[in-house]
Amino acid sequence: MERKSVGGYLTIYVALSMAVLISLCLTLIEGGRRNTIRLETECMMDTALSSVLAEYHREMFRQYNLFYIDSSYGSGHPSYYNTEARLRYYLEESVKRKGMPYVSFLFKDMLALEVENVWLNEVVLATDMDGRLFRKRAAEAIWNDSGMETLEQVTDWVRTIQDNGLMERDLEAEKQAVDAQLASYNGRKVELTENEWIVIEIKNPTEHINRMRARGVLSWVLKDGTVLSGQKVDLSQYISSRQKRGKVNRGNGGQEVTLSVLEESLFREYMLRYGGHYCAPKEGSLLQYQVEYVIAGKDKDTDNLRNVALTISGIREVANVIYLNNSKEKSDAADLVAKILAYAIFTPESQPFFKNTLILGWGYLESLYDTKVLLSGGKVPLMKGDEDWHYDLDSFLSIEDVRIDENTGRGMSYEDYLRVLLYLENPDKSAFRFMDLMEMDIRMTFGNESFRMDACVEAIGAEATVNSRYGYIYSIDRKKEYH
Repeated sequence: MERKSVGGYLTIYVALSMAVLISLCLTLIEGGRRNTIRLETECMMDTALSSVLAEYHREMFRQYNLFYIDSSYGSGHPSYYNTEARLRYYLEESVKRKGMPYVSFLFKDMLALEVENVWLNEVVLATDMDGRLFRKRAAEAIWNDSGMETLEQVTDWVRTIQDNGLMERDLEAEKQAVDAQLASYNGRKVELTENEWIVIEIKNPTEHINRMRARGVLSWVLKDGTVLSGQKVDLSQYISSRQKRGKVNRGNGGQEVTLSVLEESLFREYMLRYGGHYCAPKEGSLLQYQVEYVIAGKDKDTDNLRNVALTISGIREVANVIYLNNSKEKSDAADLVAKILAYAIFTPESQPFFKNTLILGWGYLESLYDTKVLLSGGKVPLMKGDEDWHYDLDSFLSIEDVRIDENTGRGMSYEDYLRVLLYLENPDKSAFRFMDLMEMDIRMTFGNESFRMDACVEAIGAEATVNSRYGYIYSIDRKKEYH
């Protein structure tokens, strides 16, 4: 029987090949582990940052449609470490295996991750960059809700005010100067004949207007029975005052922000939308006349309303005087009365002074009427025509009260005049005053008694280090913000 010998070369080949294949597999597994750790860390960081931002201040969103993290988390002690601790919490939750009691028995943890270090390296606050970040976010909040026609109309109104100097002239001072000129004729002797003299005694035809002005604008422009808000606040508690004292928290990141003309206009619309005013007060607010506060900055509702009413009355007064001087009919009527008064006291040279005091007094009385119409919910055009004028010369010379017609008129509403005044205010100052209002109203809600706008975070940048028991260390740096 023939015997065959079998060689061992195949077994050696397989053994050598298996060594190579096993090394390759182990390398691939280890490479997969390393890349999975990197991917897992990135996913964990993104999820943790999103979770931190999801803890936005609910009352801020409810009242003002804005997203911010309150870094005090209702404790009254704002700190970046609070937000950093929340980020660490979410990262650590991501590496835990909860809800799977048999996971360690059935499966081996191929990543074995542990969070080593977490720190915030960038924090951006709502109050940074003199409030420009806040203004930009507020503009974005109503980007799609404001019509371009309104913004263009406001621009036209502002241009009309600037071109006609409606906020530059001090007509009260001008009238005092004219009245002083007339008063200088008192006591003068005028020779009628060679042996006959007369001592001039001038009765100012607008003296009743001077008495009305002395009582203050609010005495005439409110409806009978109106009860004004008596609210008063301590402004030292709020952000604009803390900013002046240098007691405002500041972030350490964010790119420089420049707002476009459109964004600045949208921010003013935002203040009108989310702030109350005399004709439409915001329910539950500490100050009732909020937009008036943004414009005037006083600590009392009545003072803010008085300031705004006086400003609107001043705009209307200048516009009315311009109309009277340009109206041939009314200018001639004033000129005729002035001539009669001047010749009645034998001083024809006083005619221009009589005319000026008549025009100025007439324009002021009409401005009181206009302001009362606005505060009653009516409308008044910026520059009047004949059809918009209310008082004739006879009624002006005898009236000592202001009563409005039922007709609400045409033109601009009280809110439109507020739009114009907001446009003319410094936007940085307006932003911080509006943030005062936000602090006031949010502090009135449960759990927010110590709320601060300079504790509100809108963007965070963080770095974390994650270790694996398999010897890998991975660091990641991420930034996330509200959009």
